[in-house]
Amino acid sequence: MTKMMNENMILAQRPDYKTEIAEILRSSLTPKRMQERLQDYHENDIAAALELVGKEARVGLVNGLILGALSVVSIGLYLFALKGQSAVMAFSVSLCIGATLLLSILLSSICGTVIPLIFKKLNVDPAVASGPLITTINDLVAVVSYYGLAWVLLIQILHL
Repeated sequence: MTKMMNENMILAQRPDYKTEIAEILRSSLTPKRMQERLQDYHENDIAAALELVGKEARVGLVNGLILGALSVVSIGLYLFALKGQSAVMAFSVSLCIGATLLLSILLSSICGTVIPLIFKKLNVDPAVASGPLITTINDLVAVVSYYGLAWVLLIQILHL
């Protein structure tokens, strides 16, 4: 039950975040705004795109750090105080979840920025094409990072 709850928290947390990033980016990719941002599109598009990706990555990192830290504390205390788990077990599981949230949010912000930019460069409407691809990639990243971190941290290192 706890594994299922943790997985649902990680997967269900991000769709709003990645959709919001993609929507903000799509609204900034209108032809008028794009021309304002990229005066000489052929020379400056890579620099402007990297600047935009870096900005969104920083926002994702800060959000991930905040939510990851809150989840480590709250889940750790919940498992320790209310479920009767040992402190090592409770905070190991919560650290795994917090690290996965941080990684998922950071990668969601990067994917939510890069994928619409790629579609815009390929002359495909980012509003239509990016949503399903971003969702699929982010869900795969979240599941693989959650189970990967759980395997490495909980099983290989702590032998829990």
